[in-house]
Amino acid sequence: MRNEWRSNVWMTLELTIVSLILWFLFSSLWSLFNVRLLHKGYDVDDLYATKIKIVDSQSSLYEPYDSLHSPFTDLELLISNLRENPNIEVIGVGRNIITYNYNYYGTELSYDTLTYPGNLRQLSPDVIRAYKLGAPDGTTTDQLAGIIERGDLIISKSDYDDNDAYNPEPFIGKDVILGRDSSCVRHIAAEAYGLRRADYEPQRGVIYAPLSTNDWPEQMIIRIVIGRDKEFLESLTPANKRIGNVYLPEIKSLASYREIAHLSINITIRSFLICATFLLVVIFLGFLGTFWFRTQERVDEIAIRMVNGASRRDIFRRFIGEGMLLLCISTIIAIPIELLMVHYGLLSDMMISPTEITLKSASIYQAMAITVLLMMLLIIAGIWLPARKAMNVDPAQALKDQ
Repeated sequence: MRNEWRSNVWMTLELTIVSLILWFLFSSLWSLFNVRLLHKGYDVDDLYATKIKIVDSQSSLYEPYDSLHSPFTDLELLISNLRENPNIEVIGVGRNIITYNYNYYGTELSYDTLTYPGNLRQLSPDVIRAYKLGAPDGTTTDQLAGIIERGDLIISKSDYDDNDAYNPEPFIGKDVILGRDSSCVRHIAAEAYGLRRADYEPQRGVIYAPLSTNDWPEQMIIRIVIGRDKEFLESLTPANKRIGNVYLPEIKSLASYREIAHLSINITIRSFLICATFLLVVIFLGFLGTFWFRTQERVDEIAIRMVNGASRRDIFRRFIGEGMLLLCISTIIAIPIELLMVHYGLLSDMMISPTEITLKSASIYQAMAITVLLMMLLIIAGIWLPARKAMNVDPAQALKDQ
């Protein structure tokens, strides 16, 4: 190692640069993976969603109302008809209730000197039942629906654990001001999981509020019987989707909403994975060529050691040890650079998430560990092939000219 210090310096520099590139790739992908695995606390399978529209009063299709009817009575009849469909379990309505929608209807709660900002979701109790919404403390879906039914609020905890602004604990059980209207005082009855806007986006906080009787519900959520998608879609007729001036323009599954919401980020992730795979192949071939050349230059040394009683395992252990020493030195150089990038926010600026990703210490160190492990495997594979070939050379043949 001392005799080849010049080539080892260049090898260490190469390993350091490769480590930084791989660490950036794995930090991005691992952070997204961790966010994707966050417990959602609700079920989006077998759910369909639609907007609720009203025919424009200037349209020729508009039907005038008398004193007993209004768009609300049309909507009630439309929902009542849909509930008779044997393929439907629950129907809920509200505002901003569709997941996989990047709309942010922000408001805040005020209590004493504290404020809690959140994404306001106004809904009927059946929306809670349709999503099968749960709570961290074990409060059941029906209990949460009952809270909304009696007019109280529910809030959620943010995935940003280090941000006190999204801590719901000081607000639970308190009477708070909703928005900036001091006359609008509501009671916070419970904490539940938050409906996220996308699987790759950490939840910042959600405020679940009952839909006011004077507020027009803009969206509808429908939970169907498991496995009855085809039957449900076939059962929908124009008569099912319009009563009076109220109509449902298009009923789509949440899976299709999810596909649209994730289209851009999925393409980016796929591109990063292809780049990472290509990079790993190139790195492996580079290591293989480098170690092949270094090993072939030491065939005589290997033969002498084998003649003097060294086993194949001893020689292999020596070569692997040299590679691990170079990796260890490059890792010691790379880690401070990586931590500086995190400290100054350089990594966050290059992340591939559509929103800010929580770069917690655990994720950073996990990405470092994955990088070192892969580098170790690449070096072992790059050494094993040429070392095996070199050890298969007959010592007498290798030393005939010595």
